Amino acid sequence: MKKVKILETTLRDGSYTINYQFNAQETLYVAKILDEIGFDYIEVGPGIGFNARSVSNFAPAVSDEEYLKAAKSVVKNAKVGMFFIPGIGREEDIDLAALYKLDMIRIGTNIDEYRSGFKFIDLCRKSNIETTCNLMKSYAVNDNDFAKIANECFKAGADIVYLVDSAGGMTPDEVRSYISKTKDLNPLIKIGFHGHDNLGLAVANTLAAIDSGAEIVDSSIRGMGRSSGNTVTEKLVFVLKRLGFELDFDIGKMLELGDTIILPYLEGKPEKSLDLVYGFSQFHSSFIGTIMKYSEKYNVDPRDLIIEYTKIDKLNIDSALTDELAKSLSKRTQIKNNFVIENKVIKKNDASEQIEALCNELTELKHKFNKKLFFNVSKSYGSGKLSVSPVIHSYENIVFSSADVFDAAEADSLILKVKDYVDGFLVDSRLGGLKAEDDVRLFHYNDAELFSKAISNYLKTIIQNDKIEKCNIYIDERNEIIEAFRKNYSKEFNLIDNLEEADIAVLGTRLYSNKELKKCINLKWVVVTLSKSIETDASEKLNTSFIRIDLEHEIFTEIIEKLNYHYLLNNEYGKKVIDGKIYCSGGYIGPKGAIIVDNVNNIKHKYGVSNGDGTIDYYKNRVNSD
Repeated sequence: MKKVKILETTLRDGSYTINYQFNAQETLYVAKILDEIGFDYIEVGPGIGFNARSVSNFAPAVSDEEYLKAAKSVVKNAKVGMFFIPGIGREEDIDLAALYKLDMIRIGTNIDEYRSGFKFIDLCRKSNIETTCNLMKSYAVNDNDFAKIANECFKAGADIVYLVDSAGGMTPDEVRSYISKTKDLNPLIKIGFHGHDNLGLAVANTLAAIDSGAEIVDSSIRGMGRSSGNTVTEKLVFVLKRLGFELDFDIGKMLELGDTIILPYLEGKPEKSLDLVYGFSQFHSSFIGTIMKYSEKYNVDPRDLIIEYTKIDKLNIDSALTDELAKSLSKRTQIKNNFVIENKVIKKNDASEQIEALCNELTELKHKFNKKLFFNVSKSYGSGKLSVSPVIHSYENIVFSSADVFDAAEADSLILKVKDYVDGFLVDSRLGGLKAEDDVRLFHYNDAELFSKAISNYLKTIIQNDKIEKCNIYIDERNEIIEAFRKNYSKEFNLIDNLEEADIAVLGTRLYSNKELKKCINLKWVVVTLSKSIETDASEKLNTSFIRIDLEHEIFTEIIEKLNYHYLLNNEYGKKVIDGKIYCSGGYIGPKGAIIVDNVNNIKHKYGVSNGDGTIDYYKNRVNSD
């Protein structure tokens, strides 16, 4: 059977997509899976390689040493490599690579600077490190000149010379010509190919490279990489298998890795592994309803069912045959690959260290997932010691963390430390005036109002879910919270002063014993607002339901609400003069004759003209709005 080696570069070239924010844990985890899948080479570290921290606008998530340590600790079969650009990488980086027994280093130079890498090729050879020459922007010279340069690199000691389509603009015919000319000049040169997908030709170019004699080619999971991405590993593997290449890969793991770990890093690339299986199996997607019906009936992987079905029929879908195949698959051992990188919460004893750890994690979230970052600053009810939560809460596209401070001065100090990492702050109004700089976005909230609103929401939900008709509520909370609750919600709930008569109790100022709670014969629910308000075994010994109030939901709601109004007032609403005409949006009352639009900063619709009193004379015919 035909053979070719694949260098998997998700953890290196893919890092461009997230500004070098693969951390050590992710590197370790993904490298381990790639090794288990069966790849020959696994490349790790920041996109531009060793010492990227010295020149990059985005500092890599961890040091080169940590990338090396993480990958080498788990990869058992593949060769592990890193990238090296002369002028950025240093001699001591090669020494570090040798210390960790790195298998391969790619010396990357522009095609016209290839000789600058020869010194480092020699150093790698002395350290018994396999070395490749990555001739970046190879297309900048013609095929004959490329062949001559590749031959020089070979004579300088390079184990492999790479044709590199850096801009993703080469065609399969060009790739064939460059490699064929090189092989004709010197058949002993081992050729590699690294392609990008700007013209959608990465897979085709890679196949052309292999057909012309390339022994090793690059790819990345989901094509994750710089610009339009790299040759997509999954697609390349499926095509090679169709062509009869010997690739003993764990396909299920490869697909699951893409869907569960890599895909969330990529925006605007909605492909799922089913789409890849459609192409591999030549399966028409209109038949997926029948496949899903029987895969669910027998609890089998629909991807396996598609592959099995299309071995028999690629034209039609037959329910009876699908049922039979799914039933047969269900009798096999079904191993579900569930990949989850568990980022553990690290609790630091020192507040400054905790803040630094949070900022690092927030930076990762911003670069990887384009999250909006916020910090909640609350006034402490206890001692004057700064308390920083190690937890980062995440909802949809917003994440936030929290800290309790003693006074406004401490709040100002905290804000100054964190402001460069976040998009804004939610600040407890009890802290009073802050001296924060003008470029800091501050949203204020009333702690007592927020807490009382949370209590109200929990009570309403409990009463509705349990269908409690007559409900006595007992609340033991701080005075300002009770006052806010009575002011806003006393008409909605029947508040009582005797705990023993309560149906629902809200507890948060002291420890209540099981003996006290057992006297409450009607007590159905206890809402805990402060940790250690009940004995540790209360939920086991008492016939009562317990729930701890989670303020993070209310804080999240506040952030969303504040952001929405901020966005509307600063981006969509307003009044603007364009070409001598007044345009208004979002309720702004302009003078009579002003044109009312959807968004003064991005006009897509014109609705009519203002009458000057808040009413609008709408256009009867939309053509009139042009």
